[in-house]
Amino acid sequence: MNNHLYLIFIYGTLRRGGRAHHLMQAAEFQSKGSISGRLVHVDQYPGLIPCGDQQVMGELYLVGDQLLNELDRYEGCLESPPHYLRQETMALLENGEKKSALVYVFQLLEPHHEEVENGDWIEWMESIK
Repeated sequence: MNNHLYLIFIYGTLRRGGRAHHLMQAAEFQSKGSISGRLVHVDQYPGLIPCGDQQVMGELYLVGDQLLNELDRYEGCLESPPHYLRQETMALLENGEKKSALVYVFQLLEPHHEEVENGDWIEWMESIK
């Protein structure tokens, strides 16, 4: 079986300092980075909305097929309706390089979801403790 590698941008609980970062053990860290969009605080996790010109801060990792499937389950992509859908985006790496990456986009936006104004969910969570 071939194991493809995918560049993925993560911005919430899977990041270093996030409660689910342990799920990324089989991934290879590539860079800090950002994408265009905006974040909302959903409950105990963030949701990416792919509109707006705010910069969403996160990390980029290389992941294989098996881990990508596990992340799809973790992110609720297989739920009905799905909580997140995996999409392609353009990420700006820490060194200024731009690369295409996969990202999980939130699907269940509601008016009461609070916006994460600074675009960095980990930092924002620390600031509201």
